[in-house]
Amino acid sequence: MGNSAKTLLIVDDEAIVAMDEAQSLKKEGYAVIQASSGQEAIDIVRREAPAIDLILMDINLGKGMDGTQAAQEILKTHDIPVVFLSSHTEREIVEKTEKITSYGYVVKDTGITVLAASINMAFKLHTAYQELKKKEEALRESEERFRTIFDQSPIGAALTTTDFRFVRVNEKMRRMMGYSNEEFASLRFADITHPEHLSADIEQVQRLVAGEIDHYETDKRYIRKDKTVIWGHLSLRAMRDSIGNLLYFLPMVVDITERKQTDERMRVLFELMDIAPAAITIHDFQGNFLYTNQKTFELHGYSSKEEFFPINLKDLDVPESSRLIESRIKQLLQYGELSFEVGHFRKDGSVLPLHVITKVAEWSGEKVLLSVAVDITELKRAEEALRESESRFRTLVDSMEDVIFTLDAQQRHTGVYGRWLKKEGFAPGDFLGKTARDIFGQANAAMHESANRRALAGEYVIYDWSVESDSGVRHYQASLSPVYNAEKKVMGVVGIGREVTSQKQVEDALRRSQAFFNIIIEQSPYPMWISDEKGILIRINKSCCDLLDISAEEVIGRYDLLNDNIVEEQGLLPLVRKVFDKGEAVRFEITYDTSKLKQIELRKKSSVILDTTIVPIKDVHGRVTGAIIQHINITGRKQVQKALERSIAEKDILLKELQHRVKNNLNVISSLFGLEMDKLSDNQTIQVFINAQSRIRSMSAIYEQLYSSTSLDSVDLDIYIKELAVSLFETYAVDIGAVKLATSIVKIKLDIKRAVPLGLILNELIMNALKHAYPDNKKGTISVKLGSSDSTIELCVSDDGVGFPAGFNPDTAGSMGLRLVRMLANQIDGELSIESRGGIKASVRFTL
Repeated sequence: MGNSAKTLLIVDDEAIVAMDEAQSLKKEGYAVIQASSGQEAIDIVRREAPAIDLILMDINLGKGMDGTQAAQEILKTHDIPVVFLSSHTEREIVEKTEKITSYGYVVKDTGITVLAASINMAFKLHTAYQELKKKEEALRESEERFRTIFDQSPIGAALTTTDFRFVRVNEKMRRMMGYSNEEFASLRFADITHPEHLSADIEQVQRLVAGEIDHYETDKRYIRKDKTVIWGHLSLRAMRDSIGNLLYFLPMVVDITERKQTDERMRVLFELMDIAPAAITIHDFQGNFLYTNQKTFELHGYSSKEEFFPINLKDLDVPESSRLIESRIKQLLQYGELSFEVGHFRKDGSVLPLHVITKVAEWSGEKVLLSVAVDITELKRAEEALRESESRFRTLVDSMEDVIFTLDAQQRHTGVYGRWLKKEGFAPGDFLGKTARDIFGQANAAMHESANRRALAGEYVIYDWSVESDSGVRHYQASLSPVYNAEKKVMGVVGIGREVTSQKQVEDALRRSQAFFNIIIEQSPYPMWISDEKGILIRINKSCCDLLDISAEEVIGRYDLLNDNIVEEQGLLPLVRKVFDKGEAVRFEITYDTSKLKQIELRKKSSVILDTTIVPIKDVHGRVTGAIIQHINITGRKQVQKALERSIAEKDILLKELQHRVKNNLNVISSLFGLEMDKLSDNQTIQVFINAQSRIRSMSAIYEQLYSSTSLDSVDLDIYIKELAVSLFETYAVDIGAVKLATSIVKIKLDIKRAVPLGLILNELIMNALKHAYPDNKKGTISVKLGSSDSTIELCVSDDGVGFPAGFNPDTAGSMGLRLVRMLANQIDGELSIESRGGIKASVRFTL
């Protein structure tokens, strides 16, 4: 029936009821054991417990313990499901059994079906309880293992809440951070994290919470309780339940401080190697590079390590160096270290000379070669330069006119060089090993020996001497310098000797020249003085002292040209400064109160006017070293000049008065014509008088302008022409509104000799136009133009009137006006042209 493997223990003090229940259960396929009391049930279980699968326990068992007590006793030692079978239905009885076991409570007489179902349910519950107990046991074992691993882990570990409060911390973490369990309980994970890492942590934690990742790892710094900082490798995991809810965080930290320090030391080491001035490389014995610093590829002309690294060392060696590779490797293996020079090809094909120190070392357990190479290009250049310098020195010394010699501590000559030897017919052997006494003789050696002793005592010595020869006295000069050894002791002397006969002659000539210059200065009739480069008076001649009534002692060293208040007041200081600042000579006039030269009170009290020239004195380099100041007293000349100016001014006044009188006389004549015209009745005669008056007014206008002008021989032609034209219009124009005047006049100056004829020409032309161009009161415009071009002046008078009558030829016409115009044009060497095209245009051109 499926239940034959199950054995039931029925505990009931009523034998018949127990037998009936047993019979029914056997039909259901169960094996049944009976007990009539609680004690009997306990004993049976003790004996046969493994064979009993379930107990049906009656509550009321008569004398002795009841079923609940028996069940409690059995369950203390055996895990057997107990189903209570009783006729009691009281609540308190049922609740009492529930406190003992929860496999079921069956009321008697409910039938085998209910009882069998209850038993099956009890078996299922027991099986479930057994599985649950196994899982709980496994969980306890797992938790115990986790706790053991967690607490004993060599890695710092902690368990935190979702807001990173510490729940549990292992011993390694406590030692690592320096906090106790109690102190950790009040901390968050952020409290031990270095502030610079917090933002990165927050970003990763957000991803953990969102489920994007289940853990993350990073290297970060932590702050211990004592405020020291350590480095740790963090592995952070999210702990979730079976449905994915976040329960805890599990941070695990490995102390990597030492590794970080090692990494930092290595980083600094490699950085130092990269900035090292020498090329540092590690390569195997086949020439393959394992490491190169920055200087290596820079020296070889490459832009990066990546570009340089694939190159084999053998490809860099020039042929001369490549042939020595095998022998050098043998030496390295034998001695462990080697120093040598080598040539490498740069990227551009040029050769790089290097001095290399190579040593056998280990790299990842393999023997390699560590090399340090220094660029010796400059050294090679210096060596070559030294060779060239020595060659040039030898050439220079051998070509020098001077003689160069060296002496030892005993004043013996140890070296003699220079062309002087050959020039004078000597050989070095004539001097080597000899002293001054040997060369010059005892009587003449004292001066040389004294100078040598001074040089051997550490003094720089220059001295002169002379020698009588067939060609006269020859002068020489020698300069001696001490020579020191490594201990800074004088070990000898080096000297240069030269003939200075020509120099002596030049010096004598210079002294004679200086004396001659002094004579010129002193005996010059012109006042002269000399200043230094700062403008201070350092010398003054007698003429200057006499002029200013001073003595040299009063002003030498005291008078300052650049701080002279008289020079400054008269605005001459900028001019004077040009002498000293720019080295330029200047000339100006200055009025001097001889009672003062700056703050130096002098005896004479008068003013002089000086024509002053200042010339800079320059050295061979063009630098201003002083100035020569020369004065010419022009006080008398200035007085004569002022008298002449007064005389000229008086003559100008007289001339203007004369011009004024000429103008007045012309006006008088014009007025006389006017008085006479009042007596005339003939219109033609009256017109002759009017024309004469007009011509007189044109000449009078010239003298009016001369009288008003500052010039006595020229006038402003433009003003004269315009005013004259306007005056003629005012005099002759009958209807001002009918005929208009238009002018176009440029500004021109002209001499009076030609201005008077030109004014009369204008007078005649305008009068003709006003009389004849517009008959019957016709309207029109008379234009007057005055212009100049290429030194030519043109006066043009034109009208838009009726023009010449038919058959009229201006070239042959005999009218007084045209004859006068032609005559006046010829007088000023001018060219007259007259044409009639829609009016009359007359122009006069002449050269300015």
